[in-house]
Amino acid sequence: MPAGSKTDLPLARCEPVCKGASTSGVEFEAELQSAGEKLIVVDFSATWCGPCKMIKPFFHSLCEKYGDVIFIEIDVDDAQDVASHCDVKCMPTFQFYKNGKKVQEFSGANKEKLEETIKSLV
Repeated sequence: MPAGSKTDLPLARCEPVCKGASTSGVEFEAELQSAGEKLIVVDFSATWCGPCKMIKPFFHSLCEKYGDVIFIEIDVDDAQDVASHCDVKCMPTFQFYKNGKKVQEFSGANKEKLEETIKSLV
């Protein structure tokens, strides 16, 4: 599909180290599996969420700082099936995956906890 198509909307890319997944649960699972042992950090957020807006620049700075980590940002309004599949109840919610399995999760715009969690899992 061309860039800017509906399936591109819920994802933010922070090239070259951030990448996205599709809006469908099947394609999200495929993204998790293809990453292998690499850590994946998923930020479930919404455009109307104040704390999400506050932490977004920090999340993007982590994309640049941790080159071996895959960062994915998913807009819960545009990707409701993925948010539901991942049992997201509030925003922002950060989920951490390795080898296709969720290994950690927390909710809230806590910069220190976000970076500490990444450091503990890489």
